[in-house]
Amino acid sequence: MADLVAVQRDLLQLVQQTVGQAGGSQQLLDATSALLSRTANVQQQLLLQQEHAASLTGPAHQTQLTVSELTAERVNIREPDGTLRLMLCNTQRSPGYVMDGKPFGEPDKQRPGGIYFFNDEGNECGGLVFGGKRIDEHSYEAGGGFFFDQYRQDQVVGMMHTDVNGQRHAGFCVWDRPDMPITEWTARCVPVFDMPDGPEKEAALAQLRKERLIETTRVFMGKTTNRDACLNLYDVQGNLRLRLVVRADGTPAIECLNEQGEVTERFPSAKSDIPSTTPQSG
Repeated sequence: MADLVAVQRDLLQLVQQTVGQAGGSQQLLDATSALLSRTANVQQQLLLQQEHAASLTGPAHQTQLTVSELTAERVNIREPDGTLRLMLCNTQRSPGYVMDGKPFGEPDKQRPGGIYFFNDEGNECGGLVFGGKRIDEHSYEAGGGFFFDQYRQDQVVGMMHTDVNGQRHAGFCVWDRPDMPITEWTARCVPVFDMPDGPEKEAALAQLRKERLIETTRVFMGKTTNRDACLNLYDVQGNLRLRLVVRADGTPAIECLNEQGEVTERFPSAKSDIPSTTPQSG
């Protein structure tokens, strides 16, 4: 652009100088040809710059920014169309539960800080969360989890750990979830969970279990609070049915259990007093 302005300035000066001079017409003609050549070069440069600018905004272009350190309360990673795919956040900027753009369950700022995953539709589909704090001089709590969700539901695979005053539980879990979308599940089940304890609540919970609307643990592999290392397999009702365990004292066992949690078979053969621990979903 600066070159184009210079060409115009030189042309104006030449016209002023040759007006009224002998042979000025030929001089003006020669100079004009030279200036037109310069103008063509400037035009070519402008076209090249225009093509370069278009390439910078094209779909294949990736803008790169390198910084030594970045401090933020929340970072959202989005698709070109704006769909949210990943969120890094602190506790105060954590998201509430949202499905199809509609909030449900816990509101914002009620969930741990960490990394939250979102699927192609912008619905949450898992995350990595963690935390820990001292409650007072004699007690503390800590924990974390890495989870992946069923489509339009809650987590079905997870690795997690909890530590409450030295009572530690850690492992890998697989859960069964209802086929019902989580927004409908929340509307149906949460009012039952919030009912006061008593026969009416127990009857309502039994109905939810009958309809298989309460999530159940199917697999747990890890370490329990009594320091047993175990592999627990559960039926669709959430009853522990098969257990491979090595106790804290080093004693190994393989056990089959009935629906009431009673050991029916054991190898090596002996009566078991290992408690049935069903890990809680996170």
